Amino acid sequence: MKNTIKSVLVIFFIALTVRAIYFIGMQNSNIIQAINSTLDSRFYDTWAQKIINEGWIGREVFFMNPGYPYFMAILYSLFGTAVNTVLLVQFLIGSLSCVLVYLIAKKVFNPSVAFISGIIASFYGISIFYEGLLVTASIITFINLIIIYLLLNLDFTDKILRAKPFLFITGILLGISALIRPNILLFAVLIPIYIVWKSKTYSNRPLLFALKFIAIFLVGIFLSIFPVTLRNYVVSREFVITTSGAGMNFYMGNNPQANGSYKVLAFARSDPRYEGEDFRKEASRITGRDLTLSESSKFWFGNLWNTLRRNR
Repeated sequence: MKNTIKSVLVIFFIALTVRAIYFIGMQNSNIIQAINSTLDSRFYDTWAQKIINEGWIGREVFFMNPGYPYFMAILYSLFGTAVNTVLLVQFLIGSLSCVLVYLIAKKVFNPSVAFISGIIASFYGISIFYEGLLVTASIITFINLIIIYLLLNLDFTDKILRAKPFLFITGILLGISALIRPNILLFAVLIPIYIVWKSKTYSNRPLLFALKFIAIFLVGIFLSIFPVTLRNYVVSREFVITTSGAGMNFYMGNNPQANGSYKVLAFARSDPRYEGEDFRKEASRITGRDLTLSESSKFWFGNLWNTLRRNR
């Protein structure tokens, strides 16, 4: 235990020092101005300030994932609307992520591999680069690493008392992660399978044994996501689980012209401020009636499925 604490402190100190040097270097260059000028960063910054100035509920269905701009809005409301505040928190989170890499590797391998992994993570340039931008990567990585660490420590032995809060917190965190990047919800299917597999050691009927733990995990996800679904319904009277941009993204990634990279379609602009509206207008033009954003999302899902069926 003493060696673990020592390793954690060393890795955290190294990771934080490297990020502090990078942050200081950012102040002596034009990087901060460049961050503010990029489309996604500017969009998130504008949205966070809009939340503070116009209210936390808002008036429209969420088009993009709300988790990150609300994270920014909380920091802005506490410390002022300075980009540096968000970046400092993200560098701190990034340093903690390096510690989580160490703890996960220690659980899966051994202390030596874990320490080397933590040090590599501390100097990993891509992570540091994205932690210095107003984008979702750092907070998503941090939350998902916590989820992995909790699952690795899932244990049904201690009279099943530890497993219940572990799985509930895991569900809460996975739901929060989904509000930042919804594709993590794929693991809402895989994690129950993992729970059943872990249950084999403690019961000759693992499925029945695991059902209540799976239910606790799913309740955690539900409690994270339901407030957003309820909020969307209140402002629009439409059932939108998280965002109305899913159909657009699905179509952009899988339409016949898609090549695996981001490709702007002829009728849409690449700016997130206008992209959803451009897709809505095109869907309205094709159907001959004025669609809402959520109706537009359903249209693009259906349009692509029909295209795929015709060309299979």
